[in-house]
Amino acid sequence: YTDLANRDYTINAMACRLVYNTEYELTDPYNGQKDIENRTVRAICENNLKDDPLRLLRAFRLAARFNFIIEEITLELIAAHCKLINNVAAERVNAEIIKLLESENAFKNLVLMKNTGILFEIFPELAPQKDVPPNLHHHLWLIDHSIETVRQVEAHVADFHFSGENLAILKLAALLHDVGKPATWSIDEKGKHRFIKHEEVGSEMALELMKRLKFSRKDARHLSLLVKNHLYPSQLIREGIDNLSDRAVMRFFRKINDYVPELLLLALADRKSARGPEVTDETVKNNTSGIYTLLDKYRQAGKEVKELPKLASGRDVMEILRIGKGPEVGKVLRDLKEAQISGEVNTREEALEFIKSSD
Repeated sequence: YTDLANRDYTINAMACRLVYNTEYELTDPYNGQKDIENRTVRAICENNLKDDPLRLLRAFRLAARFNFIIEEITLELIAAHCKLINNVAAERVNAEIIKLLESENAFKNLVLMKNTGILFEIFPELAPQKDVPPNLHHHLWLIDHSIETVRQVEAHVADFHFSGENLAILKLAALLHDVGKPATWSIDEKGKHRFIKHEEVGSEMALELMKRLKFSRKDARHLSLLVKNHLYPSQLIREGIDNLSDRAVMRFFRKINDYVPELLLLALADRKSARGPEVTDETVKNNTSGIYTLLDKYRQAGKEVKELPKLASGRDVMEILRIGKGPEVGKVLRDLKEAQISGEVNTREEALEFIKSSD
């Protein structure tokens, strides 16, 4: 019984004693079986949560994974001791966050994490969002908009075919997509709220956050790209999808590449989470339609997106600029690739001219 008494939640505090090969006796001193039937996460005692504060976060992961509820006294204990999560190794917190976000029920548990305060202990960068109120474009306070964006991702994810860790990073991007807004917030003379370049500030903040929580460099770059470009799809289709050139569409696809479906889903979720008085039903309808059209175009483009034609070689660079092998050659080729993606360079002749201008 001592081992079971030291567990975190009643649903984890059961054991079976084998009597014969096919028979067993269930030991359930804390009525965990009843809590499973009632789909409830209930703490065994306060000290068990304090002994290993990761258990404070695990409650939300378990509730999300199994679609359980967390009973009120347990939520009160988590709120009372939420700061203790800062004593836990970042790698352990990382693992719980990923499992929580991989579930189908992350949204409602993020709401509970906000209400208990543990969300802001794990992501202190989100705390300033509590002070940013609704405005003409947003009907929710900024922190609630961020969490609602996660709900919208969960509501529409089936159309975009995501699962596993990529989905966890996408939901984290949804939660953090406006993390740069408080630092860029201003109100002009007409009372309009502005957040100039918040996506760029936010992408840098996201990189630091991911580093602190011990995410891989790949995941950090992935999330930063989504945050930095979350406005891109809606800006692209602002004048109507029918007015969008094939060149502009292909430039978007090649710039974002493998992450296009994720970015489109993030943009859709962001749009559906912002319904301030200046946002009409027609605006939302046109934006939604445009995003799904872009998704169809991306799927139809297939290999064309990845097959960027090679217009010049390293030898071309060395001959034109009269330089030897070295990092400068690679830099010019990378700049040339960016120019191709942006549509500035489309032929070999233009590529050679671009190299000349790099001198």
